[in-house]
Amino acid sequence: MAHGICRSDNTTASFEERCRRLPASLNIPNTNSTMAEFVAAGTMLDFPNTDPSCGRASQSITVDLCRVIAQVATSARSGIKMEAWLPAEWSGRFLSTGNGGLGGCIQYEDVHYGASLGFATVGTNNGHDGATGQALLYNPDVIEDFAYRALYTGVVIGIDIPSKPWRLPKVQEAQSFAEGFDGIVAGAPAFFFNNLTSWSSYFYPLTGRDTFVPFEVWPAITQDILRQCDHLDGAVDGLLESHDMCDYDPSGLVCLEGQNSSSCLTATQAGTVRSIYCARAQAGEMVMRMYYDVLDDGGWRWA
Repeated sequence: MAHGICRSDNTTASFEERCRRLPASLNIPNTNSTMAEFVAAGTMLDFPNTDPSCGRASQSITVDLCRVIAQVATSARSGIKMEAWLPAEWSGRFLSTGNGGLGGCIQYEDVHYGASLGFATVGTNNGHDGATGQALLYNPDVIEDFAYRALYTGVVIGIDIPSKPWRLPKVQEAQSFAEGFDGIVAGAPAFFFNNLTSWSSYFYPLTGRDTFVPFEVWPAITQDILRQCDHLDGAVDGLLESHDMCDYDPSGLVCLEGQNSSSCLTATQAGTVRSIYCARAQAGEMVMRMYYDVLDDGGWRWA
C-alpha cells in the first residue's frame, strides 16, 4: 500500500505506464501470481502482509521505481516470495540482496538502497515467512530454498525482468552463481556451518555461574588484548588483523587483594577468558581458530 504524491510529467507517466503493463510481458515459469505497481519518490510504502517478526512495516521511497511482486513455486510444497524494484533512472546494473540468520524476510531497506543507487534490485523471503526456522521443520524443500534455491531463483528471474520495461536485451543469463554475478559482498558469511554451530554452543557450558565473566569487565579485557596483540600485525590501530598471531594471556587481570572486581578477574574467570580465546583441535586437526571480538566504549565491534 503506497501513500505518495502525484506526478504529471511525461517521462514519469511513460515509465508508470510501462510499469503497469510489465506483468503481461513476463513469462516466469511456476509463478503463482505477478503484479507491478509504480511507486513515486516521496512515498511511504506499507507492507501490511509482512510477518510481524520481520520488523519491516514500511519503507520510505526516495526514487521513482516500478515494484514487481511475484510468488514462485519451487516444488509441490515450497515456494518463494520475491520483489524486484526497478528504478526509473536505471544504470543497467543488477543487484540481488540476501538475508541474515534464519531470516525469511525481504529486507526492504536493502532493496530500496540498491534501487536508489540505480540498480535493478531483487529480494526474496528465503522460501519462508518470518525470522524463525519453524517452516523448515519436516520440509526438506523449504530447507533447500533456505540453503540456496530462493536466492538462485530470485537471481535467475530478477536478471530477466529489467529487460522488459526498457526494451533492452537480457543483462546476463544466470546459469550458476559464479556466472550470475560480477561480484559478491558477503558480510559475516556462515561458512562451515556445523562447526560454526558447535563453536557457538561451546560457550554455554564454558560461561556458567562460577565461570561467568561480567559485562563490565570486558572493556578491561579488550584493552589488555590490544595491549598484548595490537602491534603484531605491524600497526597499532585498535584492530587485530592477524588473530592467529595473538596468544592472549589474561593472567595479568587477576584481581589483587582488595581490588575492585569490576575491572579484574577471579582466577576461575581468567581461565574462562583463556578458554574463550583458545583455538580448538580434535584428533590433531584444527576445528576452531582463535577468534577475537573486542568491546570499546561504543559497543561490540569486529576485531
